[in-house]
Amino acid sequence: MEFDSRGNGRVKAANIICYESIFPGLVSGFVRNGAQFLTLVTNDGWYGTSYGPYQHLAIAKLRCVENRRAMARCANTGVTAFIDRFGTVYRQIPWWEPQTVSAAVPLESRLSFYTRYPDLFPKAAAVFSVLLAGAAFFRRMQRR
Repeated sequence: MEFDSRGNGRVKAANIICYESIFPGLVSGFVRNGAQFLTLVTNDGWYGTSYGPYQHLAIAKLRCVENRRAMARCANTGVTAFIDRFGTVYRQIPWWEPQTVSAAVPLESRLSFYTRYPDLFPKAAAVFSVLLAGAAFFRRMQRR
C-alpha cells in the first residue's frame, strides 16, 4: 500500500492481517517489495482469556526485529501497540481496553540480512543436519 505523507513524501507500508504475522517469509516478502513500515490488524478475541493475545504480540515484535521495520498493531480485542524496529513497544493499549492511541512510526528503507536471505538459516541447518547424519552413518559402517 502506498500513500502520500506530509513530511515524508510517498510512503510504502505493508498491512498484515491477523494470523499472517506467523509467516516470516510472507512478511519479509512485503519488506523486500518496499514496505517502509508494517501494520497489523487483528481480532484476538477468539483467544479468550488465554495467553494468546500476548503471544501474538510477541510474534509481531519478532517480525519487526527480523525485518528492522516499525509496526503499528491494531487489535480490537487484544493488545494494540506501536513497536519499533528493535521489537520494543513504545506505545500500547492493554488487552480488552476500549481506547485510542497514536504515535509516529519511523520509516526504514534498508534491508536486513534476514530480509535479504530469509531461508538461509533453515537451509544451512538442514544441510548441516544431513552432513552430520551422513558422517554418523559412515562412521557406524566403518566400525562393522
